[in-house]
Amino acid sequence: MWRKGGVWSGELECTGNQSLEARRGASREGLEIYRELAAQNRDTFLPDLASSLGNLGNRLSELGRREEALEATREGLEIYRELAAQNRDAFLPALASSLGNLGNMLSDLGRRILTLRVDHEIEALHRRLSLKQFLVQKSWGRSQGWFYAREDS
Repeated sequence: MWRKGGVWSGELECTGNQSLEARRGASREGLEIYRELAAQNRDTFLPDLASSLGNLGNRLSELGRREEALEATREGLEIYRELAAQNRDAFLPALASSLGNLGNMLSDLGRRILTLRVDHEIEALHRRLSLKQFLVQKSWGRSQGWFYAREDS
């Protein structure tokens, strides 16, 4: 179990012996707590709310409740879009992950066209993330006195 901001994670209170339904219940309980906390302190708890929505979407999907899963996942995704618009570096990876979950759920529902659209968006995000990581590593290497030599043919 872990604690953040005085709240125990209901998701991690579940053990492997509990049923999926019990885990879904814990996810819902955690979600409601984060909804209340985000209403009181949006900046601090909005990322946790988005994560809780994603967790609930995953639990519902495991239970075969695909439409409900899609709804929770989409709500979490919209929050991640908002967060990434405010702080791209911090939330772009979570946005990409949430889009991946949405794509999997759409595929499970047989919604191929929407799945392709999501896949294209994920691909674009991963290209941005890869480029940024490359530039950061290259910049760090130069700051350490490393030089990148070109191979001449």
